[in-house]
Amino acid sequence: MTALGAAAARLGNVGPAFGELGPSGSYAPLGAVSKVVLGTLMPLGRIEIVPLAALLRRGYWRA
Repeated sequence: MTALGAAAARLGNVGPAFGELGPSGSYAPLGAVSKVVLGTLMPLGRIEIVPLAALLRRGYWRA
């Protein structure tokens, strides 16, 4: 529950997650790999999938 909540919070850029990482907790107890994965999810949540898909289309670059 905590890992799923953390991933959803990072993708949605909402801040607090569920469980230990909730509003009264912090991300400090997580390991380095977990923080890197969550840090990678943050920009992916901001970019969203539609603009990324548009950038990857060949027609976008030919126009």
